[in-house]
Amino acid sequence: MTVVLWSLAALSNKLARLREGSARALTLTTIFSNSNNYGLPVLLLAFGKTGFALGAVYVIGQIISVNVLGMYIASRSNMNGKQALIHIFKSPIIYACFVGIVLDFFYLKLPAGLDTAVQMLGTAYPTLVLLILGIQLGRTGLQGLRRPQVWLGVFLRIIMVPVLAKLVLFILGIHGMIASVLFVEVSMPAAINTVTLIEKFDGDSQLVSLIVSITTLLSFLYLPALISLG
Repeated sequence: MTVVLWSLAALSNKLARLREGSARALTLTTIFSNSNNYGLPVLLLAFGKTGFALGAVYVIGQIISVNVLGMYIASRSNMNGKQALIHIFKSPIIYACFVGIVLDFFYLKLPAGLDTAVQMLGTAYPTLVLLILGIQLGRTGLQGLRRPQVWLGVFLRIIMVPVLAKLVLFILGIHGMIASVLFVEVSMPAAINTVTLIEKFDGDSQLVSLIVSITTLLSFLYLPALISLG
C-alpha cells in the first residue's frame, strides 16, 4: 500500500503541477493515515480486542515508517537526497526502537522513575500534535479552503485510498479479520503527525493542516460505511 499510494501521490503531483513543498505535503497525507490515536479506538469499538491487537501490530510498523520514510519525504522539501538520509539517522525514533527491542529481548524493565517519565511523555504527544494543528489552523483561516490542492488531497485520502486498499487486499488474497483491520487502518483520515513533519521542514503546512482537519471531520460520515464494507 505504501508503494501504491506513493505512486498515486507522485502521479497526482505531476498532473496538478504542484510545487515541491505542496507536493511533499500531498504525498504525506496520501500515504499515512491516523491509524494510532484514532484508528486503534475505532478498531476496538468495531472488532473488539482481536481487531485492536492486530491493529497495534500495524501501528508499530506505521510509526517507524512515518519517522523514517515520512521524514525523508518531508525533508526533501528543502534538502537533497543525501542530506535527507543523513537527517533520518539523527532521528531519536530509530535508536528508541533499538533500545526497546533490546529491553524486550532480555526481559529488562526501565527503572520506575524513568518508566513513569517515558509514559508521561508518550501520553503528552497526541495533545502536543493537536495543539500544533490548532495553531496552524488559526493561522490558515477559511481562505485556504479555496485551494484546489486541499480538495485533491481530501479526494485521494477518502476515496482513492479505500478503493486501492480493497484492490490490494483482493490481489494479495487477504481475507477475514486481518483484511478488515488493514482496510480500516489504511482508510483512516490523514495522519496528524504529518503536520509536525511538514512544520519542521518548512513545507506547505497550510495544505497538510487543512487535509488532516477536513478528512478527520468527514470521517464521522464515511468511516461507518467503510467499517461495514470492511
